[in-house]
Amino acid sequence: MSESGGKTSLKWRRWLALALGTAITLLLVAWVVRDISWAEVGKSLGRSHWGWFGVGLATYLLCFAARARRWGTILENQGFESSFQTRLAALLIGFGSNSILPAYFGPLLRTGILNRKEGIPVELALGSIFAERMLDLGIVLMFLVLPLSLRAVPALSSLNASIVLSLSVGLLCVWILCIVGARDPKRTIQRLNPIFATIAHPRLKARLQTGLQHFLSGLAALSQPRPLSKLLLESLCAWLLNGATYWTGLLAFEAYRPGFIGALFIQSGAALAIAIPSTPGYIGPFEASLQVLLGLYEIPAATILSYAIAMRVVMYVTVPAIAMVLGWRLGLLHWLGATKNRKQF
Repeated sequence: MSESGGKTSLKWRRWLALALGTAITLLLVAWVVRDISWAEVGKSLGRSHWGWFGVGLATYLLCFAARARRWGTILENQGFESSFQTRLAALLIGFGSNSILPAYFGPLLRTGILNRKEGIPVELALGSIFAERMLDLGIVLMFLVLPLSLRAVPALSSLNASIVLSLSVGLLCVWILCIVGARDPKRTIQRLNPIFATIAHPRLKARLQTGLQHFLSGLAALSQPRPLSKLLLESLCAWLLNGATYWTGLLAFEAYRPGFIGALFIQSGAALAIAIPSTPGYIGPFEASLQVLLGLYEIPAATILSYAIAMRVVMYVTVPAIAMVLGWRLGLLHWLGATKNRKQF
């Protein structure tokens, strides 16, 4: 395939992904608001205790600080030093961009900032982000299973609980296999050669092998007990702070029944839901997941939508605003423009 043909194919894939995401967003939003009384939503927002949202915003920003510290631990294990300020700015800009741009821009911006400010190779930075995702997956699964084992989700049937537990066990097995493979990435690639040999296109085969090796290299810190224990502790701290944001939002609407354990379950369900293709900002999957999860606690639909709107402001409006300020201070727009011009020549 020619270079121009590859670019055309990539462009079409992105347009199809955008069309699919838009369709899913519209369907889920229509489902969420199908029987909603907007007057009740307005009353619920008016009765909420807005001071709790300030506490939630503080814990949400502290979550990014914990993530920045964890990112530094991963990079240190790969042999690279970086400043906490750069990592924090890159995280905020990356997460903030996902609220207004397609999801793949976030990791690109993060690795670009780290490369530009700290000189860390893009491939290794991407590998570190893969390691983050695996750690996050492990914690999300734990906070999904823990409330189920403690019977803290009253309206979830035994059948649904079995499905959730089976899915969690399956994903955990994948997590463990990746960690085992990361102990020796080159040897793992060699063992997978019979599978790669079935791929007819040499360029595709080479890209998959290189991508898998970078992925496994990024997980190297997870294959060693001492760094892994530190990373798990930092990940736990980040997700507990994130869970506190969900919990304080519930307190703002006097929805006390889920409690903190329930809030951890809700954040895990929402984290998995926003992986569904959608428009930037996860519009649709985020609201629909909250409608389903909080519905298990018999919270009124209007209150749930009010909660979703408030949480969207806390998480998906404030962070992009902060990201824009940081991007302007870093000269990000000028840098992106210069990068685009270089690619044209």
